[in-house]
Amino acid sequence: MRNHDFENVPGWELVNRGLEDISQGHPHTTHALLVFMAAPRLRFLGIDIPNALIDRESSPPHHELYKLLEKTTSDAYSQYNALQRRLVSFCRSVENAYD
Repeated sequence: MRNHDFENVPGWELVNRGLEDISQGHPHTTHALLVFMAAPRLRFLGIDIPNALIDRESSPPHHELYKLLEKTTSDAYSQYNALQRRLVSFCRSVENAYD
């Protein structure tokens, strides 16, 4: 399965932007961290996740994402949950489409 097969699935824009950030050497963006959080599930769905060098002393991606959102938004909790819901919705849509 190729990544462009997902273009019409809601939430793909988040995953795609994260993949672009990772491939361009920016593994600590909101979208890249979101992709890393869901990497095992995304790989299971056939999405090619590039390997990226992440500082081994860094927090897990979900902690880094929350810290980043705290710096960039006044309501990190709501934003974090909204991003996670959108990502889970994307994964479920792909799983249901290919069952």
